[in-house]
Amino acid sequence: MQTVALSGPAVVSVRANVFDAADAGGSNEVSVVDTTGNMATAVQEFMARASKRLDVAEANVIISGGRGMGSPDNFVHLEAIADTIGAAVGASRAAVDTWEAIPHSMQVGQTGKTVNPNLYIAVGISGAIQHLAGMRSSKYIVAINKDADAPIFQHADYGIVATWEEALPVLQSTLSGMMA
Repeated sequence: MQTVALSGPAVVSVRANVFDAADAGGSNEVSVVDTTGNMATAVQEFMARASKRLDVAEANVIISGGRGMGSPDNFVHLEAIADTIGAAVGASRAAVDTWEAIPHSMQVGQTGKTVNPNLYIAVGISGAIQHLAGMRSSKYIVAINKDADAPIFQHADYGIVATWEEALPVLQSTLSGMMA
C-alpha cells in the first residue's frame, strides 16, 4: 500500500482483483470524455465486449490448462466449463509455448498475467514456480493432474489425481446440475 499526493488531473491504475469491491452506497465522479460518437455503434461495441469471456486478469473464477491437456483442441472442454460457471480460461507457459493456437494473452504466470481470483482450477498443469508466481494468491486452488507428485498439489486447497479426460466430464456434469 502506498499514500500518494497529487495536484491536478491524474490517471491512477490498480491491478484488477487486488482489492475487494467497495460497499454499496459509495460515490465517485464520472467524466465523459467523448460524446461525439454514433450511439448505435457504441452500443454494438459494448454488447460485443460484454458477450466475450473475461480476460484472466479480470476474472473471479479461472480454469487454466497446461501441456497435460495433450492438445490445444482439448481446451474446448475448459471453455465449456468456463461458459457454465462464468469463468475465464487461462493457460500455463508450457501450453502457450508449445501450441500456437493458445495465445499469450491467456498465459498465467511470472511471464504472463498475475491473477487473484476466488477460485483457480488448474488442469494438467504441473505447477512450475513461474506459474505459481502468477496464481498463488488465489483464494482457493483446485488442481487436477494425473501425476500425484506434481508440485501444484503442494499449493492446492483441493487436489484430484486423475487425467483431465476422467475429471472434466464429471466436473462439467456436476456444475451444470448446480447451475440449472
